[in-house]
Amino acid sequence: MAARRKLEMKMTSELPLSAATARCRNCGGQELDWITRHMAMSVPEDYPLSGDMAVTVCRDCHFVGNHSPSGHDAYADYYTRFNKHQTRTDALHDLDHAYFTGVLDMVEREAGIGWAQTDVLDWGSGALLFSGLASQRGARSAHNYDLTKAYPDLDYGLIASTHCIEHVLDFNAEFRRIHGVLGKDGLFVIAVPDLRGYADVYWGPYAAFDLEHINHFEITSLSDALIRAGFEIVATRESDRLVTPTLAYPEVVILARKTEQAPAPATLSSSRPEPEAVLARYLERAEMDMGTMTATVLDTLRDYESRGVAVSAGIYGVASYAFRLIHILATEHDFHCAWIADSDARLTDKRLDQVPIRDFEGFRAWTAECAAKGVRCLVFVAAVNAVRIDAFLKERFGDSIDICVLPPDCQNRSAAG
Repeated sequence: MAARRKLEMKMTSELPLSAATARCRNCGGQELDWITRHMAMSVPEDYPLSGDMAVTVCRDCHFVGNHSPSGHDAYADYYTRFNKHQTRTDALHDLDHAYFTGVLDMVEREAGIGWAQTDVLDWGSGALLFSGLASQRGARSAHNYDLTKAYPDLDYGLIASTHCIEHVLDFNAEFRRIHGVLGKDGLFVIAVPDLRGYADVYWGPYAAFDLEHINHFEITSLSDALIRAGFEIVATRESDRLVTPTLAYPEVVILARKTEQAPAPATLSSSRPEPEAVLARYLERAEMDMGTMTATVLDTLRDYESRGVAVSAGIYGVASYAFRLIHILATEHDFHCAWIADSDARLTDKRLDQVPIRDFEGFRAWTAECAAKGVRCLVFVAAVNAVRIDAFLKERFGDSIDICVLPPDCQNRSAAG
């Protein structure tokens, strides 16, 4: 217990608004160590998710989760109106094709599935690729599920959930629901980011400062939750998933089988470090990285001021990194962006820190207005896909704007060399 308490980060002295009623989402326990205290973020108006968040470790089962006042309805609203996940194209499509092919290969290798007698459901990936590839292998039928749809009324032989359950508040209820719609001896293959790999693979405070990734699983906590829902473990895999050519997520993949008997507890080994050691290093670096990002913004602004260069400074690309950074700059340093922009039209004209969010064309117009006044447009990029935003802006604006990609560089590049 004493070792776990040492993980606490000194962000603020206050617990978040959700502390009084918070329970462990894994085991239901109320004895939680609030290891990050309060991580306030500035979020856009009409945004379903609260910016009031913290990370906890359960004293009973050691599950790591993010907590905020946002409930089920808020998350359902977010994933209906604001989620950016979609079918990807070109090189990103090729990465997804290879990934889902590997998942299907694992199912065939470890379970010997007969496709002609198997109805398949892709639970939430949104890519449509998995169901298409299952159909190509001869699946009797293949379907897709998201929050806006109901399950087709079938007894499924295989359900796949890849990088989805880490977003779900009541994942135990979803596991039970999945168990209920699987046929006899039905298979469930699930992949989630692996907490045990965070410190070595992630660059930057991605998971700890993310409003979406709220469950931080590793092989033990994930297998325990599956067994509790009535699954027996068939096979496991620890790997890195390439999300872009330069960004990989550490993941754990588990293939499980529905059973009507009481599943036996699983003793699973891992090649990765113990969660507490990983979390300690990761959270220490997360706090340092956010401090570095803040200092870089302030130092860059001071440099322009010292050279007598008039600038219009703002952030392009808004999500959890930027939400946290904008809050720190506004509340601790009295700095407010002159503009904020994002390519996602669903955010257009919503106010963030009292500033309307511009879409790309609105941002282009702003840069032209700045140039006409002899003011340099200074763009800070604080995002997990910072490298792609940097390339996108340079291709369209060249050297007519100044771009500052804030450290840490979140493209870890490890899996692609």
